[in-house]
Amino acid sequence: MAKTFKTVSGPKAKPTTKAGLPTVLENDAVRVEFRPKAYHGKPDITGDHKLDKFNEPRFFTKNVRGLDKQWAHLVAHFRSTTSYREVISLLTDAGAKVHDYCAMD
Repeated sequence: MAKTFKTVSGPKAKPTTKAGLPTVLENDAVRVEFRPKAYHGKPDITGDHKLDKFNEPRFFTKNVRGLDKQWAHLVAHFRSTTSYREVISLLTDAGAKVHDYCAMD
């Protein structure tokens, strides 16, 4: 099965990580982004549930250490059918501390 993901382009977006991996993974259900330097100056991984427009579930990683390996694990296992909860599960299995929340609150 072919991997389906899109890379972001633009003045601020870097299309790949240091390891040459894409910084954005996206399918019909979820959008996940690796941000090498987020707003707080530290790297993180964020994600949005694209199908649930009522609650707008989102997540972000709380740890900094090991994010490159966790992102590589996610890229290796991401498919066109991967769901929001599967992304969180893949990151947690790789050792990430994930906080998910409802953006409508």
